[in-house]
Amino acid sequence: MLDILANHTKEYGFQAGDKKISVAASPGRTHYLGENGLTGKRLLLSSSIDKTLFVAVSPRSDGMFRFHSTGGDERKRTTFANLRPRREDRWANYLKVAISIFIETPDPADVERHETGGLSFTVASTIPKHKGFGSSSALELASALALRPLFEPDMSDDELIAKLSPSHRVYFEREHDIVDFSLMMKAEENRWTIIDESQMDEGLSCARNIETPFSGYKTVVFDSRVPNLEITAELETRATQLKKTLEVLEQRKPGILFQNPAAVALIESEKSITEEMRRRCLHVAQEAVRLNDIEAAMKAGDMVQIAKLFQYSQISLRDLYEVSCPETDWMVRRAAETPGVAASRMIGPGFGGSVFAILTPEAEKEYKDKLEDYERIFGFHPQKYEIKTGGNAGHIGLF
Repeated sequence: MLDILANHTKEYGFQAGDKKISVAASPGRTHYLGENGLTGKRLLLSSSIDKTLFVAVSPRSDGMFRFHSTGGDERKRTTFANLRPRREDRWANYLKVAISIFIETPDPADVERHETGGLSFTVASTIPKHKGFGSSSALELASALALRPLFEPDMSDDELIAKLSPSHRVYFEREHDIVDFSLMMKAEENRWTIIDESQMDEGLSCARNIETPFSGYKTVVFDSRVPNLEITAELETRATQLKKTLEVLEQRKPGILFQNPAAVALIESEKSITEEMRRRCLHVAQEAVRLNDIEAAMKAGDMVQIAKLFQYSQISLRDLYEVSCPETDWMVRRAAETPGVAASRMIGPGFGGSVFAILTPEAEKEYKDKLEDYERIFGFHPQKYEIKTGGNAGHIGLF
């Protein structure tokens, strides 16, 4: 557990043994397909990864809330009266999101009514930050799972997940990708997970795990290192286009979703939308078809078909949804040219980001040799992460 108990007791002088230190963990995650779409209505192919974030929490009697991150040995503190989002608190704001599920964000006039004595937190993680592996989602979820036994032990997993997203909105003024929480709770080792966001109201049943034929293969992720700081407006434009087109399609076929088999034909025949809107929506609709085809190919062990479908997805990201870039396209092409690569594609929202490759150990060396030209051509040195499918999030225990 990354010695989180030892770190927690050393930091706060709080001894284990009376069942007051609650420890929980959450894996990171990655989305292989379906991330680019209309949030809340996507069909995603994802998995947890073998990088884990741990949270330990224990009660205090002085009314203080103290936060310690072992990565970088950072510390933050606040009081109940100031248990609100603050820019300078950065990562600690994610813990406040979890706290607010169990302790109502205070009205200054009601501070005197508060009965909680305070809390001490320790965070330890192996999930790379700001690399698209869901580290902030893992922090919120693990914190909530650690707090639950101390405040509301009977709260269900579905209820906990349902409360996290609106709490996040209060602190960050934007919706959180609740699909991460469902994935992290449902994931299993050596399996991928299909999540249907349109079924989120049904709780964790929106996610189901599938076997993969990748035994003997490695999964590596290469960060292109392409700066993608100014992408919000572009992504919002695409989201607006998807929403408007779906509204038009619903007039022709009520209840239609992009993942519906009839969606592709409806988009192709719709005359009232622009060609740009058509391209963007065709990517999303065809991506859902590809996802189902990939699942079928995995069941059949058809490695050739799996590789082709991921290649088609990358081409669609480039030509239809238009979020790829020359750097990631180049990395995926080099993977496709390498014998022993089972699948490769860009991951993340686009305009840079990372590329994953599922390959044999022999293919890894050849692919890495090809990537030596990447820095010479583009001026960026790719950063490598090796990942495996991980387990699920959960409460570890009271110590």
